[in-house]
Order: sequence, then C-alpha cells, then structure tokens
Amino acid sequence: MRITLFGGSGFIGRSLAAELVRRGHSLSLLVRDRERAKGPLILLPNTDVYGYNPNEISSVKKGFAGSDVVINLVGILNESSSHLFERVHSEFVRKVISSCIKNNVGRVIQISALGVSPGAPSAYLRSKAKGEQIVHSCDALQHTIIRPSVVFGREDKFINRFAAMARLPLLPLPLAEAQFQPIYIGDLVTMIANVLEDEIYNNEVLYAGGPEVLSLQEIVQRTAAALHQSPRIFPLGQQSSYLLAALLEKIPFVDALTRDNCLSARFPSVCPKGSNDAEKIVGTLTTLESGLAFMFSHNNAYKQFRHIAGRS
Repeated sequence: MRITLFGGSGFIGRSLAAELVRRGHSLSLLVRDRERAKGPLILLPNTDVYGYNPNEISSVKKGFAGSDVVINLVGILNESSSHLFERVHSEFVRKVISSCIKNNVGRVIQISALGVSPGAPSAYLRSKAKGEQIVHSCDALQHTIIRPSVVFGREDKFINRFAAMARLPLLPLPLAEAQFQPIYIGDLVTMIANVLEDEIYNNEVLYAGGPEVLSLQEIVQRTAAALHQSPRIFPLGQQSSYLLAALLEKIPFVDALTRDNCLSARFPSVCPKGSNDAEKIVGTLTTLESGLAFMFSHNNAYKQFRHIAGRS
C-alpha cells in the first residue's frame, strides 16, 4: 500500500516507518521540519519525506498522492505557547480528515490514548477525545482508532527520564501510585501494521496495553534494578504532586511535570478488563523486564568492553 504518515519523525513514527517499509509498503512521511527529520528517514527505501505547515496541510498534495491510508501519530503531552492541546489534538485532526477527503484517501488510522473522555478533568484527555469524535463523525472515511498506554523503548522519553535519575540516592517520585499498562514499541508498531493490513478493523476502537498493569513506582523500581541501581524512592501523593507541578510550571524551560499531567494520572492508563486488543492482534507481548533488558543491553556491552580492556 501507499501510506501517508504524520508524525513519522517521532519516537513511534520512526519505528513504525521502518516496520511498514520492511513489509513492502511505500511511504509519504509528512514532517514539520524536513531538514531536521530527513537524515535517518531518507535512508528508508520507497519513502518520500515532505515538510508541511500544520495550518495548511491540504497544500501538500504530493504527500497524499496515490495514498491508500493516512496514519496520524501527531500528539503532545504538555502544552506550550505554540502547541496547544486543542490545536494539536482536535483542530489538526479535522484538517487531516478534510485533506483525506479532498485527496480521495479512503481510510485513516488515528493514534489516541487510553483514558480519553469528553468529561475528563485533564485538558489532554478531553482534547484527545474530541479528536476521536471528529474521526468518528466522518462517514466518508473508513477509520480505526488505537488507544495505547504509555509506550516504552530505547529512544523513549518515559523510561529514559527515570533511568537518568536512577543514580540519585533519594528519588522523590510524583504520581507514584498512577497506574499504567506499558506497551513495548515493537509490539505497538506490529499492532498498527497488522491493523493496517486487515480491513476487519475498520471503524473499530482498539485498546493497546502491555501484559502487566504497574504503578509508576513499580515501573521506576524495575528500571533502576535493570541498571543495577537502588535509589530510595520517596513517593508523592496526588496533592503533593499537584503542588510540585504548579511550582515547576513557573520555571522556564522545565518540562518535567504539569498540573494537567497530574489530572491525567487520575485516570488509569489501563485497558478495560478483557479488552487488550494488542494481545489478540500481536500475540505474546513483551514484559517490562524483557523490554528493559533490551533497552539497556548496549550499556551492558559497553561495561563488558571496559572490563576486558582493563578499565574501571
């Protein structure tokens, strides 16, 4: 198939693009900064990389030419002055849908998130829900919505953030009790690619989690253990986390925790009971422990090299 992919230069997008090309598909990757993104992506066979203005995506006709399906991975976890939840998760989705119709693309796959709800206290979750509704309301397109939990892998910004903090002797941990069902990047891209290749998933909402439901504290503890570190974790509850987030928001260029993150964490990022579609579509899923071992294997290889070379 010919596939148009928005967000192909991001963490999920790079892995997904590689998997789709491996399966023999051809890609049009639409990215905001072509010069910055094209380096690793330009090497993929049967792949064209196009820069686009998020406000005028319909003008990038070459990116939609001959496309069978559009996959939208674009999303943000935190807002900035130029990137607002409403603009990225709903207004942009509306433009994607409009461009699909104008360019005769018959199908769209929208990557959303677990826990989305029009009545959620979090602006992030509400905006994601609005984006889903825009997709649902378009009768002219076949569509599939995939709601993943937090995604982890070698280049993620989730596990690697805690890995960087694992050497601290004392680790204050906001939202320690928040519940997640972390899914490994390889499993998620396999799921998306399988869904793409089977029309049985048209007009479905699919849930994507890993094989385990874990608290954030458990995730951090396992990450530290994989690195042979043992920080003393000091868990912070919801109220303390919210107050800390309010303080951090006042510090320029710090993007560690926001009050909206705290509100999102009130909704467990967990598949409804018996509804983990990733298990049905992919099969055996990667545990956090196995994924961490792969993520940090290059660290172990480096340590082994230094030992053999007689270096401490």
